[in-house]
Parts: sequence; structure tokens; C-alpha cells
Amino acid sequence: MNSIIIWIKKKLDWRIKVVLRLTFAFFGVKYTTLKSLKISEHGRMEDESYQKGVLKYHLSCFEKNRANPTFCGVVEIGPGDSLDGYRELEDFGFSSIYFVDKGSQIVEKTLNSYKRRGDGLYEVGKNIYYLTRGATSLSQIQDRKIEFCYSQSVLQHIPEQELGSYFDQLKRIMVLGGIQSHVINHTDHLSGEFLVHKWPKIITEGKYWSRANLYTNGLDISWYISALEERRFQIIEIAVEIQGKYSVIADKKDLQIKSQDEKFKRSRIICKN
Repeated sequence: MNSIIIWIKKKLDWRIKVVLRLTFAFFGVKYTTLKSLKISEHGRMEDESYQKGVLKYHLSCFEKNRANPTFCGVVEIGPGDSLDGYRELEDFGFSSIYFVDKGSQIVEKTLNSYKRRGDGLYEVGKNIYYLTRGATSLSQIQDRKIEFCYSQSVLQHIPEQELGSYFDQLKRIMVLGGIQSHVINHTDHLSGEFLVHKWPKIITEGKYWSRANLYTNGLDISWYISALEERRFQIIEIAVEIQGKYSVIADKKDLQIKSQDEKFKRSRIICKN
């Protein structure tokens, strides 16, 4: 059955997929059902090999750029449907681990087994926490408790205003010299290009669009750089995907020149507090 569904998904035009997902959202079909049918999913973090590859990259960014680490705390923004990454983060040495999301119905099936410690704050294990209120949840973390924050293809799903709140909170909770590492997918996730970003916002910012897990904010790499620098985060490295390969941008002026000729589908940002 699953192989048939996967074949149908591959054959369907992305416009038809949009109509189907909006229809399911309108009728209130649960995410768990859509995931079982392989129609919608919150990332690929349930894939163990993918998750390990993601963690290997981000932890290498931390290791390379953080002098004299204390491993006091780490935040992952948008863990999706799996919190299993805590094992590698523990083995790496972090003493406190926080997973921050707007809640996932898959993970929430097990919330009753977690200890509730506050509004949208759950204790998964010793010093391992799941925060389900997005940027608002970060207010429950004490000042200067986090040394590393990372995200993998998540920030583009967060509205501009809330992204600002995330960066404000990170400025407060991160230690001096703490590192952020983010991989951002700037496409609309449907056409694989930027077509949907041109659609009217009354559609792409509507409740059913969001409920169907279709929302992307359409912000380009320059917006993220400006937002981080406004909060006095120091940009360490910028890399953009050009023709399927990442290229490190040595100077922001080069970024402006290149962006005139090519829209970057993906980017990587590493910065320091």
C-alpha cells in the first residue's frame, strides 16, 4: 500500500498536491493521518541516517567556532516528529537539551509520558525538555543558559514577526560566544522554486494554508543576516547554494552581486553571540 501511495505522490503535479492538502486541512483531517498516507510530514528527522547527518554537520560548526566550550545547554528549533537527537547531543556533552517547536501531533502522542513543567514545557528526560509554544516557550529558559542553537530547514516556516521574537530570546538566553548554525530552504517547498511566493498573501498566509503545512515566509538570505546583525550577533560564515553546490561568501558585497543573477534556493548561516 505504501509503495502505491509513494508512486502516486511522485506522479502528481505539485499544484494538485496543494489542492489535496488544502482540502484535507479544510475538513480537519489530522496530521497523523496525512503522515501515515505520506501526504504531509514535518521534516525527515525520524530518518535516523538523515538525523545523524544533520547533527554531524551542525555539531562540527559548533566545534569549529566555539572556543573553550562549557556544554551548558543546546536548543534545536523545529525537531519535527522526532526528539531522538537528544542521545547524540548528550554524548557530545551538553548538560541541558531543549527542543522547541509549535508542537507535533506525532510527538504529542507521547506527551502523557512526559512530566509537565510549565505552559507548553515538558521534561522528556533528565535535563531534556520539549517546548511546544514556539518563540514564547523560550521565555522559560533562564538568561545565559544556552551555548549552541541550530535548525535544519525550519526557519523558513516561521512568520517574520515570530522569527524576530526567536532571535530576541536567543540573544537573552545565549552565553557570550555562543554559536548558532542554521540551514534555510528559501524555495516554496512545492514547486521547488519561488512560484508560490508570488501568490497573494491572502492565500499563502491564510489559516488553511498554514494548517496544511504549506507556509513558507519567502524571506531571502539578506533578511536573516540583517535580523541577526541588528541583535548584535556576529556573522561567522555565510554559504549559499549555487547550481546544487554550496559556496561560501567571503564578503556580503559579493552576496549582493551574486543575488542579482541567481536566487539562492538554500543557505547556511553560522553566527556568534
